[in-house]
Amino acid sequence: MKRRSFLKAAGLTSIFATTMSGCANLIKSKTANIKIPRRSTASLSDGTTVDLDQWTAEYVDLWKNTSNNYPFNLKSFDFKTQSHNIYNLNNLGLKLDFEFSKITVDDPNAKNWITKSRQQILKTLAPIFGVAPDVLAKFEKMGLIEALVQYFKQAKMIDPSLSPADIFQAGRNVITANALQIISANKVETHEAILGYSLLYPYSDNIIDNRNLTNSDKLDFAGRFKSRLEGSQNVEPQNEDEKKIFQMVSLIEKRYPRSEFPEVYSSLLIIHSAQVESMFQQNIKNLSKVSVNDEFMMKTFKKGGASVFADAFLAAGHPSPSFAKFSFGFGVLLQLVDDLQDITIDRKAKTATIFNIAAAKGEVLDAYANQLFSFAVQIIGSMPSIDSHGTDITREVQSMLQNGVILLIVEAIESQKHLFGQHYVDNIVDKTTIGSHTNGSLKTIEQKFIQIFSTSESKIIQFLDLYSQN
Repeated sequence: MKRRSFLKAAGLTSIFATTMSGCANLIKSKTANIKIPRRSTASLSDGTTVDLDQWTAEYVDLWKNTSNNYPFNLKSFDFKTQSHNIYNLNNLGLKLDFEFSKITVDDPNAKNWITKSRQQILKTLAPIFGVAPDVLAKFEKMGLIEALVQYFKQAKMIDPSLSPADIFQAGRNVITANALQIISANKVETHEAILGYSLLYPYSDNIIDNRNLTNSDKLDFAGRFKSRLEGSQNVEPQNEDEKKIFQMVSLIEKRYPRSEFPEVYSSLLIIHSAQVESMFQQNIKNLSKVSVNDEFMMKTFKKGGASVFADAFLAAGHPSPSFAKFSFGFGVLLQLVDDLQDITIDRKAKTATIFNIAAAKGEVLDAYANQLFSFAVQIIGSMPSIDSHGTDITREVQSMLQNGVILLIVEAIESQKHLFGQHYVDNIVDKTTIGSHTNGSLKTIEQKFIQIFSTSESKIIQFLDLYSQN
């Protein structure tokens, strides 16, 4: 099963990609002679109706006109700086792991330890994301830790059987939604809609991974799920996971009543439509014969854009036009980053993407990566201004996002070196704050944290709670 990048989550991965991915052949046979219902319009906070097909076409044109020259304009980091950053990151993980195992929440020194650890965390992470420690502290004080504590507590309250891996998988979309709340100047919190939408993924994953269900069973589920999203209360869940999925939709409805927020559900149904359209890019026998034309790119870009577009509605309820369009564009960017990360996986699955097709044709992908770097700079640069209590924090947020995306792109290049020129790989690592150590280090730290969470779940939540109060 394909996993999404940290920034996309989540979120930015939609339930529809998961639900439909195992059913592509069946979808093709059932839809060969019928017209697929399409949804591409949505209303925004100013009352205007936007056509997402038009937005998609604009981003396709932007991609086609983006330079594929080497990204000399991106800041380079010397080996000493990179080594210092990765050493501090790894050392922080080891130090916190050791100290955490020795201390309890009732320890008189617990609050003092949290204060010192917080300072170390901010000091270590700030240079990796290209901002000052006080900038990270500013974002933290907006409620990011409280939102994380909310998520952990509520997720386990709703379903005590959720595994640490499931919680972290869904948590990626929570972090994405919280970031969008900062960008849209909304209160940072993990409310019912964000929780419900994020937890859709592990439950739908259970259905797709269930070998006792046929592809026809899974496609039937996709139809029932679509009906539930459309507001039908007469759809009966057929198993426990399906029941939980419908309960997650009810959580979204609790936060956003359909009568007041109809476009929240339109945005979710737009994902459904985009995912169905993109299913024709799966199970391709000969990828080298596929043409990357405008129609192909429209399907790819719309699928990615629609995913984060839905997150924008869940984060803001009634997103502004500028925020909604940025969210759509950012979704396109993250889709492309995800496709670059998964070239090897997609080739095995015979899934057609821009990069996968180029690789199948024997092309060296240096120019494509260059194009993605430049595209990322343009998308992130289009972010609307962010006012936080009278302070413009746009540049700081852009810096964090850009450094995060660059890390993901370089990690994708390093983990698939055989698809790029050796000289290119040796030089492109200079564009990240942690250099060639990117490949594996961030994943290792995340896996380590999941392992710790598995054995000390309640203790971690207690300390996070104390951390948010500190």
